[in-house]
Amino acid sequence: MMPKALFFLLFSLISPFCFAQTNLYLENFTGQNAFGAIGQSSGIPIISPSTGSWSLDVSQCNLSAASDWFQVLNERFEGRDLDGEAIWYSPWINSSAFKAVGFSLLASELGSLEGSDYLLTEFSLDNQVWQQAQIYGSLSDDFDNLEISHFGISADSLRIRIRMRNNASTEYIRFDSIHVFGFNQLTYSNGIWNKYPDEFTDSLSLQLAAGDSIYLNSPADLKNLILDSGSYLDLGPLARLSIHGQISNGAQINIQNGATILQTLQADLNQGNGLVSYQKEYTAVDHRRFSFWSSPMANDSIQEVFAQSLEADRYCFDPINQSYVQCDSGLLAPGLGFAFTPSVQNPITRQNFVDQRNFKGQLNNGTISINFNSVQAGDWLLLGNPYPSPLNFQSFIQANPDLLGTVYFWDSSTPLASGSAYANWNSAGANAVPFSSRNAPNSAVDVAQGFMVQVSHSFSGASLSLQFTNAMRLFSSVPNPPFFKKELENQQFWFSLRNEEIGISTLIRFSSDSAFNSSQALDAPIKPSASGLNLFSLKEKNELSIQSLPWKDAVVVPIGMNIHSSGKFSLSLDSSRSKSPTIVYLYDTKQETYYNLNDSLVSLQFPNTGKNTSRYELHFYDAASLEIRSFQTVNFNLDWRLQNDRLIVMRPQNHPFALEVELLDLKGQVLRSQSMALEEEISFPINDLVQGIYLLQLKSDNSNKATVKIYLP
Repeated sequence: MMPKALFFLLFSLISPFCFAQTNLYLENFTGQNAFGAIGQSSGIPIISPSTGSWSLDVSQCNLSAASDWFQVLNERFEGRDLDGEAIWYSPWINSSAFKAVGFSLLASELGSLEGSDYLLTEFSLDNQVWQQAQIYGSLSDDFDNLEISHFGISADSLRIRIRMRNNASTEYIRFDSIHVFGFNQLTYSNGIWNKYPDEFTDSLSLQLAAGDSIYLNSPADLKNLILDSGSYLDLGPLARLSIHGQISNGAQINIQNGATILQTLQADLNQGNGLVSYQKEYTAVDHRRFSFWSSPMANDSIQEVFAQSLEADRYCFDPINQSYVQCDSGLLAPGLGFAFTPSVQNPITRQNFVDQRNFKGQLNNGTISINFNSVQAGDWLLLGNPYPSPLNFQSFIQANPDLLGTVYFWDSSTPLASGSAYANWNSAGANAVPFSSRNAPNSAVDVAQGFMVQVSHSFSGASLSLQFTNAMRLFSSVPNPPFFKKELENQQFWFSLRNEEIGISTLIRFSSDSAFNSSQALDAPIKPSASGLNLFSLKEKNELSIQSLPWKDAVVVPIGMNIHSSGKFSLSLDSSRSKSPTIVYLYDTKQETYYNLNDSLVSLQFPNTGKNTSRYELHFYDAASLEIRSFQTVNFNLDWRLQNDRLIVMRPQNHPFALEVELLDLKGQVLRSQSMALEEEISFPINDLVQGIYLLQLKSDNSNKATVKIYLP
């Protein structure tokens, strides 16, 4: 960053013409010592007239002594022992001739300030409400020497006020070099900017002349980007360039891995034959694993971008036959996805290496349409983000209602290739791949990322047209989380089935925006993994990797499993998000056994391979409001209560038989047992039992039985 003193010296001495900038106001208090207000023993401050370029309001402070002041000292403005708020005002400054206006000033302090001491910098546009400066507009307590600033102002007139307060003779607050400047365009000349591009330069265009070569590595907004022949723009990995007009490229733009260019205008007004290159990197486990790709450039070719991949490992997806076909050459059509392996390695055993792809050509921009013929309901399509900025899948799916609302990403980053599977996301949440080295998916489809979608089961046409637009583009790959009506109404539970090497996961989500019947926006059909191991929930016989339901206590969700190889697997509740304590059980209908998934994983032994969709259920209970629930009731009811760390069980009314009372855990193990002959009630101590759900069972000598599920706090 340029030193502050040099920054102001340049603004003062260098010709405004050179920088396409006009100085509208500069106040550095030169020759103005003692101008301002100083107190006297009489309590009435003496106000010395200024040059007319600023004014004061000291009506709310108390300058009661000659050592109290709000005035210019050493050619900078200073406040000492104000005992109230004092205000400095600039004049009204005419800014009507400029597309953007900014201002800055220097601030400092001396002494030990408290939280009640402050320096506030504000501005008013066209005599409207006062607004606080964006950068360090509010300072209190001790602070370092700082530059206060605000940019991006568009108005006919501007006024600045500075409010100050301190309350001791050892406390000094100072400001200096108040500078207001106007711009109509960003320029870069001889290595110096007139204004460095940032998020406030959205009303200005940037034009690079022949010979200009610049490097940007931070977020910035521009009206238009114009590159004259012989210029060069390099966007670093932290650059997020948002352009609200057009790109006129007569030179070269290099976009490094991680950088993005976002264009917000719906129409594609880009022009010029300059070259754009985009570098995309990712970590590959080995050189034989496939990933889904797309191109942010128009007319880029497979054989150039993926020249380092084996020709036999370059695939397109055939939507008519629902299969992959080899395509070792041809164009990377915008909006379509492709499957490729990384660059061939030497030695071929090399693992976990960074693979880079270079896309070259003209940036895709504006509306991009794709047409599919002979597609049917339930068909899969391999698409891709066509833009050099992330794509908001939520916006994409809303504009293309013939698709189900789930995005599927192929994740081949697991330690074993057989563990590769589809990570997916929809508005209900993200379902990641166990053992993956990649982040969980979200609604942002990254640059050059291919993805799978499924045609809606209600689709009845023969041809399908899909559209991508600039309105779907994002500034970064970390979007805002999906909107839910109330956080309390949204609960998410992630489960996985795995052995020691590979695994698969599923998500159950409860929310008020869900339904017990199928939803194409919130329920995600399963797409099988590479190994054939699959875990899914069931709704209306649909096998789902993400299921969304309305919450109700004691809800039961059937689950299914496809076992690819015999052996031992574990099923676990990996994580959950819930505002109230929720207890989740796996119920084995064959063994009539409950397993508490909150406490531990469940070990399952599968002697055979194949699919099972009728044995296991997930039971969800609100622990705070768990009520008595009868598994079966035969001829009598079971009444109980808790009292002084004991469980009291009452004799059923008018029941003449002797009874056996048992307290069991959910695995069926008897924890307490006692006979009830003629007693009206019996009791068990429970102070040594952990919080949770138990089974209370009564058996009579005529073989009748009643069992209820109870919650012990």
